[in-house]
Amino acid sequence: MKLIAPALLCFLSLFIGLPQQANAQNRVGQFLKDTAKDVVLDSTTYGPFGASWLSKQLDWNSSQVLFRNGYVEDNPDFTINGLSHDKPVGYWSGNARIVRVSLPVLQLSLVNNMLTSAIERMLIYHYPEHRKFIKALGWVEKIAVSGYISYKYSHGNFRQWQINKDKARQLGYK
Repeated sequence: MKLIAPALLCFLSLFIGLPQQANAQNRVGQFLKDTAKDVVLDSTTYGPFGASWLSKQLDWNSSQVLFRNGYVEDNPDFTINGLSHDKPVGYWSGNARIVRVSLPVLQLSLVNNMLTSAIERMLIYHYPEHRKFIKALGWVEKIAVSGYISYKYSHGNFRQWQINKDKARQLGYK
């Protein structure tokens, strides 16, 4: 939620570049609708959230067999007392926490895609002859940021999932 206010301020400041006409309110309304539609229909908006949620879910599920056999949780966000290396919270409580810690990732990609789409629309308005180039740059930016966010918020959990699977297999747990 900390990102929403600054992002909205930046987003609204982009309207300075809109033409001053009698129907400026209609143009702003259409600008907002088109930008929102771009963000909602863009898969790069949801990809990082999906990667974050999936990696955490796989890590959590693969830990369950170890928990049943006496292992403890190292992540303090998933322990009963909030300290690392302690008894884990219940399975369903852990699932709820996974959603809660993954939602800021969705917020981050929403803000990025909103700003990128708004800037892209403004540039296309001012430089219509470069529409394809501007669109291509927008896609490059969204894909690059989406990939970076996905990696940053999921690679550790994907790695831990594999470690958990290997440990359970070595110990003969199923």
